[in-house]
Amino acid sequence: MTERLKLMYTVVFDVFSLASLRKTAIRTIIAGLYFYFIEYIEDQWIDISFHIPQYIFYLLGYILVTLFYYKIGTSYYRWYDGRKYWSYLGTRGKNLSQQLNAVINKEDKASRKWYAKMITNHAYSLKANLRSSDPLEEIYEIEPGFKETLKGVKDKPNYIVSLIADKLNKMCVWGEIKQYHFLSINRYMNDLIEINEQCKGIRKVPSPSSYTFHLRTFLILFTICLPFGFIHDHNFVMTFVMMIIYGAYEGSLVVTEEMEEPFGLDKYDIPLDDICYSIKKHTHQLLGVELKSSAHH
Repeated sequence: MTERLKLMYTVVFDVFSLASLRKTAIRTIIAGLYFYFIEYIEDQWIDISFHIPQYIFYLLGYILVTLFYYKIGTSYYRWYDGRKYWSYLGTRGKNLSQQLNAVINKEDKASRKWYAKMITNHAYSLKANLRSSDPLEEIYEIEPGFKETLKGVKDKPNYIVSLIADKLNKMCVWGEIKQYHFLSINRYMNDLIEINEQCKGIRKVPSPSSYTFHLRTFLILFTICLPFGFIHDHNFVMTFVMMIIYGAYEGSLVVTEEMEEPFGLDKYDIPLDDICYSIKKHTHQLLGVELKSSAHH
């Protein structure tokens, strides 16, 4: 019983820690105060004869649901595609490490260490690119001056992929790996570039702002009209009913806005840090390289 109470306590406070829920709650309370104010004025001071028939709200509700259908769909697919491509990144990084482990000489510790660090660098540089942050703190200094060179590179993830592909080509030319091994491994380079561009496309191409503005405006108008459909009931319980109606719509809108930015730092955004660390850990393990506690090496 104690464990169940602890679990319930954790879940409740975890939910209330969400910024989206706090935002929805604040806006719903403000709307509730407006509903209460209209109800109080009609009950105590002014007899408001204006009344909106119930069937009008059925129609308005149907229109809102139709508008939300498109909004929720596009927002979810942005979040879903972000999760999908980062899942691909983890898979491709581990597959690439496994292929390299099979073809690189076991005694070639330097090359193994270089590839492990560069595959890790690619993941962290893509994360930083999507969050518009500085990746240099988490990136390995594979050679003197590497971070300094990277400062002047605009597209760091694709630049790192090009370095990996260039080293693979040199190893093939020098006979350290077979040509068919090079061709087999090189397809992972194309996969990494595609993942880079797809993720950057999700971040840089926003949902139509005009559609969001239109939906928000319609929701506000719906909220303004809502009390005039229930005002003659003279029942303050209807204030809570209207708050529930408004909160359902507002919560949906806030959640869709949050899903449109899947690479952020919110609690339920895609866990890029965990995925990057997983790639780093498994890449080092597969290539037989000791994993240091920090990426400043």
